[in-house]
Amino acid sequence: MSSERLLDSLIELQMLDRIPRTGFLQRGVVEPESVAEHSFQLALLVWAVLRREPPGGPWRLEHALELALLHDIAEVRTGDIPRSANSALPREAKKKAELKIFLELLEPTGDDAAELAQELVTATSPEARLVKACDRLQLLIKAHVYESQGYLGASEFWSTAERAAPEEFEDGGSRVVRELFDTLRKRRLG
Repeated sequence: MSSERLLDSLIELQMLDRIPRTGFLQRGVVEPESVAEHSFQLALLVWAVLRREPPGGPWRLEHALELALLHDIAEVRTGDIPRSANSALPREAKKKAELKIFLELLEPTGDDAAELAQELVTATSPEARLVKACDRLQLLIKAHVYESQGYLGASEFWSTAERAAPEEFEDGGSRVVRELFDTLRKRRLG
């Protein structure tokens, strides 16, 4: 692998700290977290969750952290596409675009780039499903934080979780994710 291509990818990825989380911006949060901040918070959440899960579960901590750190890197080119815009896109368009971008950005890192990219987009492994569940949970935690700071528009992110029964929250098979979601939901409902 060329050091030039790897350096080009790493330089491009530096911009993730400048890309705001669009959904929060649309809901009036003046300086919302960036995609890079979200990825760090997600990795921290995955780490904390897996430290609390009993040994012998289906998740490998190192691999789950790898996926958490990489899960939104395509947004360096697409921006953070909010759910409201996703509904206007052809069904598989976002996944296809993300896969292409993941491959281009990850290819200089090693031979398993295609497998990692596919795993991130399709959530086929236990680690990818856990990261997806933690991604949703981190969004709700951040929405709660913004609500407590007076940004009431952030409450919209709870609408899906509140319409569904609590047991329908996708927890990635993690008891700890389920407990954190239930505790946050109860705290919010006060």
